[in-house]
Amino acid sequence: MAQQAGQAVAELQAYLAASQQELADVMAAPHVEEAEKAKFENEELRLRLADAISRATEAQRTLALSSGGAVESTEELGTTLDSNEQVGAMFGPREARGLGRGWPVLRVRPESWAERCGVQNGDELHRANGQPIEVLPEEEVMELLRQRPVELTWVRRSLRTSDPEASTPAAEPSDPEAVRPSLPLSNMARSVMFSVAGAEGVLGLEWGQGAQRRREGRGTEIANQACPRLLSATPPPLLPPPLRLL
Repeated sequence: MAQQAGQAVAELQAYLAASQQELADVMAAPHVEEAEKAKFENEELRLRLADAISRATEAQRTLALSSGGAVESTEELGTTLDSNEQVGAMFGPREARGLGRGWPVLRVRPESWAERCGVQNGDELHRANGQPIEVLPEEEVMELLRQRPVELTWVRRSLRTSDPEASTPAAEPSDPEAVRPSLPLSNMARSVMFSVAGAEGVLGLEWGQGAQRRREGRGTEIANQACPRLLSATPPPLLPPPLRLL
């Protein structure tokens, strides 16, 4: 019995040594080095493409401003999902994603993580774990969305005009909406970045000047900072039927 056990151990050790040698041979092969080089070059190309898209949309915004037309202002919302629950947002298909735009949100599931974080219909998902999803294959984006924790950056757009006199008219005193005056659109370029531990306790988030917010409980950190501009004068496309519900 001891002899058979010793023989089995020797065979396993020989098999392990052969496997390790095979692995070393494969890693030393020229095509592996070429594959690693191609992967690095591909990531660099993606970053360059994302930067070019950002500069192109900024040029569109500058052109619209100089012509006195309406332009888009953006706000960013940064969130961190570190629990096992789903995002809770339905995104539009590839055909609905224009240049300089992320994945459009068609619907936010009620009582979902996304709703508790303040994500709304019409928002766009732009980055996942710091990577611009617009230049990533859809399969890689889905893989990023399944990771935990995952940091997601959303963008909300609104139209404003370059003419300071052409602002939203004030409501009449008899107007019921007069009790809720609108914020100046020129102050919409704000960023709200926060990390949510399991997204517990967040009741809602009102966008705009000063980042007015309502919260309850613990595990929420909120801070304001300047918003990186990813703007476009191109009107948003009509959204086809939904593609994914995460």
